[in-house]
Amino acid sequence: MGLRGSRLSEWVFIPLAAMAVAGCGGGGSEPREDSPTSGAPLSSTSSLSTATATGTTTTINPQAQAAVTAYFKFLAATYEAERNPPAPNANYTPGADFSRYSFDPTRYEQEQLIRSFYQKKIALRGNPPKSRILATKDNLKSKPYPLVVISDCPTVSSTWEAYNTTTGKTLVYARQTPPPPHEMTIQVIFYQGNWGVYKVSGDTSRTCVA
Repeated sequence: MGLRGSRLSEWVFIPLAAMAVAGCGGGGSEPREDSPTSGAPLSSTSSLSTATATGTTTTINPQAQAAVTAYFKFLAATYEAERNPPAPNANYTPGADFSRYSFDPTRYEQEQLIRSFYQKKIALRGNPPKSRILATKDNLKSKPYPLVVISDCPTVSSTWEAYNTTTGKTLVYARQTPPPPHEMTIQVIFYQGNWGVYKVSGDTSRTCVA
């Protein structure tokens, strides 16, 4: 780790950091790289919404609500997995199975990230960031999968930090500029009867405002 500066929690939204894992490819469950495209365009009248401290929303398009709920469940499970990274071939602790709310490539990438935490003796502690939904866009006629795109500007938590599980010491990293929070774009798709997080990207070029 080695770099001096701010704590990891000050600049990286850990549950979605899997998008930056180098060398991760497909693997595991479908769907994979056949991204939802054709069909009706994303709604131009998407519902603006805000999120409460518990991650619930106030004004979400009813057609997109199930997808947003799946995203919140994915976050909650991922936070729990990061608190208790399992040993190789071990099961996740109760409430930490993010695979129930995700599909490849995100599921595979997040799995690789969490497993690497155990190998590197890393875990997280404290209060995780809170989701603040900026907007949703839905395309339920998208092919090959119905699609909801979520824009999120998560809070920055001063207590959510990575630490060495052997020494208990907080890990520090170089501070990121511009500072977080950064807007996240989350693609959630409907596949085999369930909504799940499919792809995640982040805009680190600017600080987002909810």
